[in-house]
Amino acid sequence: MAVIKIPVGVREEVFQHLFTKSGEHFGFLSADAYPSADGPVFLVREFLPIRDELVAFSKGGWEVHTEAILEVVNHAVLNQRALIEVHNHALGVAQFSPIDRNGLEQFVPYILDSLPGRPYGATVWTSSDIYGEYFETSAQGTPVRSITTVGTSFTQLNCAPGSAVPDPRFIRQESWLTSAGQTALGQLRIGIVGLGGTGSLVAQNLAYLGIQDFVLVDDDDAEESNMNRLVTASFADIETPKTILGHRLIRRINPKASVRILTTDLRTRSVFSQLKEVDVIFGCVDNDGARLVLNELCRAYHIPLFDLGVGLDAEDGKVISAGGRVVSVIPEGPCLQCLGEIDQNEARYFLSSSKDQEVEHRLGYVEGLDVAEPAVISLNAKIASIDVNEFIVFLTGARPLNYLLDYDMLGNAHSVPSQRLGPRTVSRKTGCVQCSIEGQGDEAQIERYIIANKTGES
Repeated sequence: MAVIKIPVGVREEVFQHLFTKSGEHFGFLSADAYPSADGPVFLVREFLPIRDELVAFSKGGWEVHTEAILEVVNHAVLNQRALIEVHNHALGVAQFSPIDRNGLEQFVPYILDSLPGRPYGATVWTSSDIYGEYFETSAQGTPVRSITTVGTSFTQLNCAPGSAVPDPRFIRQESWLTSAGQTALGQLRIGIVGLGGTGSLVAQNLAYLGIQDFVLVDDDDAEESNMNRLVTASFADIETPKTILGHRLIRRINPKASVRILTTDLRTRSVFSQLKEVDVIFGCVDNDGARLVLNELCRAYHIPLFDLGVGLDAEDGKVISAGGRVVSVIPEGPCLQCLGEIDQNEARYFLSSSKDQEVEHRLGYVEGLDVAEPAVISLNAKIASIDVNEFIVFLTGARPLNYLLDYDMLGNAHSVPSQRLGPRTVSRKTGCVQCSIEGQGDEAQIERYIIANKTGES
């Protein structure tokens, strides 16, 4: 099932055209479309409104003048783009009417022939909902799974029939999220990369929050040393893949949840294909190689990324420093590279082959990168909760999002030592190489990171 990502400014243009005048109105979204595991990812570039005088009503319904259609199709051919039809229903629900269906049966084959190799989308809008389908080989449509805005705010725009049925589990949180917000939350597909000490807590938080669609990625198994902080596991689960443990926990909380697990390295074609169509990614990884790949993937496909990190230094039983940080990477905001949160030497080491890593060890170029750091569940839980809270803030618009939040448990950086949580003043860095690929989709060539002969998805 496809996803459509619409820039906030483009969405405002569509609303201006559709809903500031009475009656039904028409237009097209011009988009780049990229294949993924479940269907195309449409990254919308611009809105092409159809002037009202070029639309007429007849016995068969609304008809757009041939001149306007040719202009839109030629624009798509020239720019090598896909098209998504847009029209509104002034009354009623966001669903295709019998007249709409009849028109699509005639129009879709023409568009698919005119734009070979590109999917076609069609959407119907009301002031509060959107319903969409996409077409690849025939006039038989497949529902679009997710339609969201792209930018410094985030909105789930599409409706899901029957999804607004009240759920008593969430009555205590709907005073904040609202009933509509809770419904939208349940329609999101969330990727969690890393299901260890922090990722397992994030999965637990999100499942209780009401997320119902997950993609879990991790190639590690549970170990005895994880048993102090892995909330998905018990001693009986040692040597069980962390993704399976995450799946079990989520389904225990919500038996109806959809949970896809990929027990393999992040850098595989199957993982990239699954992740580029999710709505939000939580990065719960323990090295900057994986962090760099996620940063680029999310930049390229307009996916909000909530990345967390935890640090604890201790010597001879005395804690020297303890804390963590949460970075929110959203379209149009700064990225991990902008914020100096990626150590290039560490990233290079973890992205290199095992053979090259052995050479660096032998030559003494590597120190400390493969040493397990101290970890406790209370600190992990603190940072995981902050991360999920920032995600909720982003969805609800309760306040402006903090791009970078620091937590200092000891308060060593302050004159009066005390635990501190606060934002850092940050901004997007001019000339950032990773920001330069924003919205480029497949053209950003993220698949250059793929490791050959990696399998394990299920």
